[in-house]
Amino acid sequence: MRSPAPKKILFVVLNWGLGHACRSVPILTDLQNRGIEIIIASDGIALTYLKKQFPKAEYLELPSYDIHYRGKQLTLSLLMQSPKILKAVFEEQKILKAYIKKHQIDGLISDNRFGTMGLSIPSVYITHQIMLPISSLTFAYIANKVHHFIISRHDQLWIADHPGNLSLAGPLSRAKAFPKADYLGCLSSLNFSTQKRKFDITFILSGPEPQRSTFEKIILSQIPRLKNKEILLVRGSDLELGSKATNQGKGFTQINMASREELNTLINQSQFVICRSGYTSIMDIYKLQKKCLFVPTPGQKEQEVLAEYHNKIFDIPFQKQQEFDIVKALKQIRSSRPQFMEQWKYDNVDFLVSSWLETL
Repeated sequence: MRSPAPKKILFVVLNWGLGHACRSVPILTDLQNRGIEIIIASDGIALTYLKKQFPKAEYLELPSYDIHYRGKQLTLSLLMQSPKILKAVFEEQKILKAYIKKHQIDGLISDNRFGTMGLSIPSVYITHQIMLPISSLTFAYIANKVHHFIISRHDQLWIADHPGNLSLAGPLSRAKAFPKADYLGCLSSLNFSTQKRKFDITFILSGPEPQRSTFEKIILSQIPRLKNKEILLVRGSDLELGSKATNQGKGFTQINMASREELNTLINQSQFVICRSGYTSIMDIYKLQKKCLFVPTPGQKEQEVLAEYHNKIFDIPFQKQQEFDIVKALKQIRSSRPQFMEQWKYDNVDFLVSSWLETL
């Protein structure tokens, strides 16, 4: 008897730096290991990264939301750019509808991509933010209503977090409005290993411009203040994908972008890490149990909330970008006593993927 054709799953990823692409890796790997035919849809640096991670998958390029920071507050910036974003969302939905119809897709998984709502096939929406952290109460009310509507237009909601008191997203992932939501756990594909130390401090940059470049310039200007230290800078730039390291002088190495496997090795070879308080970076830090310091992206309320939450609950230090001091940062990391506990051990990916596929 002829075996049935493998299911086709369209996996759609938001291009917001590398965070959403990185945290999609464990789920995509699970699908791939099951023999599922995967089509990955995204744009920009996220698409470039996922092509590197899954070279045998099919790819669909989507319109870019083209989000840039303008001014100091991300909320106001997003509001000003909303007509452009909405236009991209509607075009994205049009492309996805045509692709689904032509290629007979069985199911869709969306990591925070808005154009996936209300499509004709079973769909899952992945997020860690049920409640969007916005300073303005008016904007917060409107934004959360819109986001909850988008979530409701999918069949299932998977939250990238640990349930209960050991939540990594804290107030952001509380799902009172969606009592049937399922928790995926800590979505990090990295693994701890004992390795010989190669770097004293590793800086990992990520996120949209121009703040990525701004922080990079601050770091480069302050590195000479650290004497007799081995420093690594992972720039998070899409100029080149791969860890072709360039030595910038005694004790300083930089690379443009690292694959997950390369980043896993580099962090395990590092004593301390300094990075954004983006949620994917947080999950990686907890998975590798690595002492670190967070520097939230200016104007990005989510990262500010998460940095304060992890400092208060788990004793991970942070600094504001505009006040960053590399010597002070090293002292803060050394004196911290992070409470990593066991959040990273909760892994519900295999169960949720298996259960969902059985319904298709």
